[in-house]
Amino acid sequence: MLKKKPPPAGAPDWVLTYGDLMSLLLCFFILLAAMANFDKQDKRMQTAIESIRQALGATAQVGAAPDQTLDFNSLLKQLEEILRNAPHERTNSDAPDDAIPGAEMRVRRINDGLEVTVGGTIAFDRFETKVSAAAEPLLATLVEKVRGHRNKIEVRGHAAQEPLPPNSPYRDVVELSFARAKATRDRLVDLGVEADRIRVVAVGPFEPIVRKAYSDEARAQNHRVDIRVLEVHVEEYANAAAPADAPK
Repeated sequence: MLKKKPPPAGAPDWVLTYGDLMSLLLCFFILLAAMANFDKQDKRMQTAIESIRQALGATAQVGAAPDQTLDFNSLLKQLEEILRNAPHERTNSDAPDDAIPGAEMRVRRINDGLEVTVGGTIAFDRFETKVSAAAEPLLATLVEKVRGHRNKIEVRGHAAQEPLPPNSPYRDVVELSFARAKATRDRLVDLGVEADRIRVVAVGPFEPIVRKAYSDEARAQNHRVDIRVLEVHVEEYANAAAPADAPK
């Protein structure tokens, strides 16, 4: 009578194929998540992605190109933490619906990145360009959150539409708004942000929070600086090709 052959030692051959298939599926779903455009309301998905990255040991390596989508979503999540401790004061004004009326600070998603607004009366006094002491803790917190990332930062200065005093060193409110943006930029650099990450924009009176500002109290809402953390990285500007008609 023939004896049965004993089964081979070790796992069956199909286990290896099954493991390869599961690994490929996991990589596929991670790629889908990386290419997706999650908004700031989908915090559970962002948390899940970050957990997967940490579980797989997907930390940034020296010389490796960062995953900008996941990196920016992680940065967005960190910046939103600022709102939990930021003071919010409500006043009667005709501010737009998507802004927090009278808020000294707000975070919102924009087309090309994230905007952190340092606004209201704590940012700048009337006709002044010096960053107030009350805004220092917020700037320090912002710097702590963006440190270690390479996202471009845009500092946008604003001013109310009103005549400047005769002794003002600025020709108009556009120059005043530029001076406010530059003062904020200089303070960010002092706190440790790389200078090549920051660009300065003078908006003047053309993007007011309060459009019909006839009183000093209403105009004070427009003495502000917006700090936009953009999704684009500094290296994208550095490696961009020059236009064909650019001088050589």
